[in-house]
Amino acid sequence: MGYFSASIEWATNHGTSDAWKAWWYDPAVPTYYFVGKDNIPFHTIIWPAELLAMGRLYSDDCSAQLTLPYDVPANEFMNFKGRKFSKSRGGSVDVPYFLSRYDPDRCATT
Repeated sequence: MGYFSASIEWATNHGTSDAWKAWWYDPAVPTYYFVGKDNIPFHTIIWPAELLAMGRLYSDDCSAQLTLPYDVPANEFMNFKGRKFSKSRGGSVDVPYFLSRYDPDRCATT
C-alpha cells in the first residue's frame, strides 16, 4: 500500500489533498512496476486485487476504479557481494551507507 498511501500523503502535505486522484483514478495514466522476479505474484495478483477493493473507498462515485498496473516488467535478481541484492536480508546499499563513506556536498555547486 506504500505506493498509494505515499501519494495521498504527498498531496496532503502539499495542500492539495485530492491531487493524488488525478493519477490513481485516470485510466489514461499507465502504471509500470519494474520488479525482481520474486515480486511478480504480488504486483500482478495481490496489488491489483487490493486496488480493486479500495477503489470505491476513496471516492463518492460508487463506480470509481483505481488504475490497475499496466505493465509489470520483471528481471532477474541483482547480486551484491555474491548474494542476492536484498534489503530485508542485509545485502543492499542504502543512503546511510553512502553518506558514511562519501561527502554528499563534495561536488555541489554554489
